[in-house]
Amino acid sequence: MIRQRREFDGIKKFFIAMGTFCGFHHHPCKLRVLHSGKIQLFSSPQEAKDFYRDISASDQWDRTLLVKATKVSIVIRKFQLSDHEAVTAIFRKGTQEHIIPSFTHAISQPLHITVTLCFFTVGYILGGGSVVLALLAGGFWIGLLYYCCYEFYAGNVRLKLNTDMQDIAGFYLSSPDNCFWVAEAEINGRPQIMGMVGVELPDSGQKYGELFRMNVLSTFCCTGLGSRLCKTVIDFCKEREFSKIVIHVTFTQTAAMAFYCRMGFTLLWTDEQAEAPWWGLRLARNTMLRMEKILQP
Repeated sequence: MIRQRREFDGIKKFFIAMGTFCGFHHHPCKLRVLHSGKIQLFSSPQEAKDFYRDISASDQWDRTLLVKATKVSIVIRKFQLSDHEAVTAIFRKGTQEHIIPSFTHAISQPLHITVTLCFFTVGYILGGGSVVLALLAGGFWIGLLYYCCYEFYAGNVRLKLNTDMQDIAGFYLSSPDNCFWVAEAEINGRPQIMGMVGVELPDSGQKYGELFRMNVLSTFCCTGLGSRLCKTVIDFCKEREFSKIVIHVTFTQTAAMAFYCRMGFTLLWTDEQAEAPWWGLRLARNTMLRMEKILQP
């Protein structure tokens, strides 16, 4: 396995530089790369090189946007009531972008591949050799998997839009130990919200901050905006002498996990208290992961 991974060392550094490297898929060993919201798997270095060459040619417009984004002056400030519509739109879009990667992860699991084939086979047999019924049976199972992945994130959006995101000022700005920031840039003479993040002191008796709602528009990814927002939270928590900062991510958010690791967070354990039905989590093959950054020893 180690030897197989080393074969990818040459091309892996290019994907790392792009911020799209997502580790390796086991048994068999495949390189994992995040592109356009989907996880791409490559079984050979040459296959990965060909893909990199293709996206290098086709993503020139993304680089143009990136260059423009890095030149824009961005101000990070506290949330205002006039920001609510833009903030909720970014939150909804940013959260639902994880649906497709989550579904790709779920459908590619060996157990789910086996179950999919069984549904096709049973449908074919019970249908007396009907290909249509076989496709319907298999499609039902695949649709159920997609629904579980969709509901995991879309349900979370609905829940949060009716709780803390419904009254951001009341939830995050009414206490000196909570806060919510937005990243604002002037585009074509008009101020626009490009990112956001919040922090809360939980009612657990321990003095630590919990990071919430970290979202950055895709146009401003890889510009350092996410690092600036995270650093804002870190400085806020240090000023209040919090012992640590806690963040929860899902198993399929590999890019987010890599980002928080670069910011000094460590992965501690799997948190089973996900706000979703247990059967949906099992089928989606998704779990919540807890990461922490220690501020005070």
